[in-house]
Amino acid sequence: MSGLSTPIELVRPPRIALGSGTLPAVARFIAERGYSRILVVADAFNAARVDLLGLAGEVTVFGAVKPEPDVPNLDALLAVALAARPEVVIGFGGGSAMDLAKLAAVLPGSGQTLAEVVGPEKVARKGAALVQVPTTAGTGSEAGTRALVTDPVTQNKLAVQSLHMLADLAVVDPDLTLTVP
Repeated sequence: MSGLSTPIELVRPPRIALGSGTLPAVARFIAERGYSRILVVADAFNAARVDLLGLAGEVTVFGAVKPEPDVPNLDALLAVALAARPEVVIGFGGGSAMDLAKLAAVLPGSGQTLAEVVGPEKVARKGAALVQVPTTAGTGSEAGTRALVTDPVTQNKLAVQSLHMLADLAVVDPDLTLTVP
């Protein structure tokens, strides 16, 4: 028999700001920790409105996340992340941006490749803090520990799952979804 007799473990970000007007929690979180090197991972639309985050410091924006990110898209992001050496990575957008942000928080400088971390709990460490800011509703990626990237050769989804990819802060401000069609 399954159901309530089957034990489960619930995992969630340690800090969640939820509600209209909560977006300033991102800048407060970064200021509280003294982070100055910031990498924002977004699609082109959200990259054009990064100013909404109110960030101070050295901000690098990767604004080329594809709707269905593939390995070359991730590789381009990881090259930017290696150069920027962020203390905090912000996923700003839908599930694709947040999934790539998770990988950008753990892979650069780790010595691990995507191929080595595909599967459950193979990520060695978190290299940067992670903040997730969804601008769409439905994926739940801001509170999850999984990331998906498509292999362009096989068209298979490569899934990475790790507690190291759990956001340190998730900011769910419904005001950001007002522009969603």
